[in-house]
Amino acid sequence: MYETNRDGPYEAFDPNDETQRWTAKLESFNGFLDQQEIALDLTFAEQARVVAGLNYKRNWELPRYHMPDMSRTHLFRQFNNGTFTDGGRLYGGWWIGIPKHLRQRITINDLPTVELDYSGCAIRMLYHLRGLDCPDDPYRLEAIAALEARRGYRDGHFREAVKALTQARINGTNRDKDMMCDLPDGLTFAPHVKRDEVVRMIEAKHIGIAGDFGSGAGIRLQRLDSDLALSIVTSLMDQRIVSLPIHDSFLVQAAQKERLIQEMNNRYKEIFGFNPVIK
Repeated sequence: MYETNRDGPYEAFDPNDETQRWTAKLESFNGFLDQQEIALDLTFAEQARVVAGLNYKRNWELPRYHMPDMSRTHLFRQFNNGTFTDGGRLYGGWWIGIPKHLRQRITINDLPTVELDYSGCAIRMLYHLRGLDCPDDPYRLEAIAALEARRGYRDGHFREAVKALTQARINGTNRDKDMMCDLPDGLTFAPHVKRDEVVRMIEAKHIGIAGDFGSGAGIRLQRLDSDLALSIVTSLMDQRIVSLPIHDSFLVQAAQKERLIQEMNNRYKEIFGFNPVIK
């Protein structure tokens, strides 16, 4: 049920009250999922592209996929670094690996779904753990917004790039290496501004959590967001509502959207004492 290193062997451990509670919750939830029909409503062309992507990543010695593998519905918690304080996220469900743009095509018991997630989950948790309010948009830098306006870019053009650098500083431990992270969608700040300048802007904006940058906090935050995810899906299960976790986002039948929002708000506030931002 528990793996403490993604790239290494399973490690034995002595169960305690906490791990037994996790095990019982997951076994109950996996049994609940066994009673559901979780599917992917794709055209033939879309399915072919998904299958091609699966086979591209698959070891050449293994049989080829001819259709998406939707047999894997059981979840497990994966911890890191040989400790239960690092990691712990839920893995195993086939929907977790589906490209984001296709997740809206997932159905639960033949009904369409919606996906909701915690906006800026990691950085907001860092603020809230310190008893601080987080900026409305933690990835908006005024100097970058002014640059976008001057250069004729749409407002928020560089937001995902700023987000990537911010997350790299939260997850990483070496500033120079963190700054070299890949930026999404081919984005680049060049030639307008250097990455080092952007990182200094990020650190200045978030001076209240400056001690968390470069500390490798991300892996520890995963323990908290995984506890949060497990509490949400099992609470909804008790209400006979199927929810599919994807780390800090969740899929439910569209008709259950408001119930999911309620659970996400309530469970987050129980742990952190602040209201989250849900999108």
